[in-house]
Amino acid sequence: MSSNWMGTYLSAAQALDPTKRVFLVDLDDVQKFKSLDDPVLEDAYLFQNKGNHKPFGYGTVSYSYIIKASTLLFPFVGHQLASILVQCLVHILLCLGVLALNSLSLRFRLMFLIFYALNPLVLRFVTFNFYYFWQVIPSFGLLYLELKIKNKFCWLLILCSLPLVILTRPTIVFISGVFLLMLFLRRSKVWATGYVLFLVATVWLLYAPAAKNPWHTFYVGVGGYSNPYGISLSDEASYALYQKHTGVRLNSSTGGNFYESSVQQKYTDITRQEYMAVLEKSPVLLLKNAIVNFFGSFSIGYVNKAPDWINYLVALSGLVFASFLAYRKKLHILIYLTLGVMGFVFYYPPIPAYMYGNYLLLAWGLIEVLISFKPRSFVKLKILS
Repeated sequence: MSSNWMGTYLSAAQALDPTKRVFLVDLDDVQKFKSLDDPVLEDAYLFQNKGNHKPFGYGTVSYSYIIKASTLLFPFVGHQLASILVQCLVHILLCLGVLALNSLSLRFRLMFLIFYALNPLVLRFVTFNFYYFWQVIPSFGLLYLELKIKNKFCWLLILCSLPLVILTRPTIVFISGVFLLMLFLRRSKVWATGYVLFLVATVWLLYAPAAKNPWHTFYVGVGGYSNPYGISLSDEASYALYQKHTGVRLNSSTGGNFYESSVQQKYTDITRQEYMAVLEKSPVLLLKNAIVNFFGSFSIGYVNKAPDWINYLVALSGLVFASFLAYRKKLHILIYLTLGVMGFVFYYPPIPAYMYGNYLLLAWGLIEVLISFKPRSFVKLKILS
């Protein structure tokens, strides 16, 4: 991940103050971190708390709490590496919670190991230096409920991290909501109510508003597929739009004019107007994109910079898989997969980073389909015998 974005969270982790609920960043420290331009040096870098931190309204402070906990757990390494090590540790522990469940068949556990725990695509984000990994938390919660896993330590990881993850990635709010609903249905209602109160209180205590421009994402999302407007799936396409309208180059580097309130207001107005113009002129195009995005999320996800026909094939494979889930009456997994991407998929392609939380659900669904599948010839032989 670009050190431009990760650096701000690493810096903010050194100046946390729950009573102020402000995202504080030492810009000099972030600039120094960026200048390293070497993953090894970045992983070894220790951010300071010299009192130079200033409010920075473009980050979600909740993720910095996870980073702070990581640095306390691994104080002998750099702050970025500490956050990656914690992600690896959480992945191992939550996967072991499934693999150690003796009531599961050996076939299920082996497939879980291959399709999820050791899946290279999954491991890529386990070791990714940003918050995308944590989107899997509500998915693991649903899997643990379904499999009746009672590992107390794993449950503690899930329940304690969920409020922070919701604050960090609001797009998971839908699947988190169904997880809370399943808690009421599968666990003690008194216990579930107590946890919901804890979650709400934590979210309220730690919430800090961040300046966001959703129209930027809407506009860039149009560029996921060929379009008559020349939009590409790149932040630079939207930044170029700002320059076209104002004649001023938009600098998104930490400390650049991108973070000035007046620039952000103008930028928001421009991207909103441009997206609404696309919606008015080409509603069928946006509907087509949404459908392709939706079914693509039932497969490996959007392949960036690939020709459209590849992503159409990906969407077709997702449609086939969703059909198999429906045919095998795995409707609960279908619902979970839909809710996992509902927060963005209808206006932005399901790139692997955004839909990472769904990979566990996809592996789970695939295992369920394969276990329930019985070749017709085998069925006939069994009847004849």
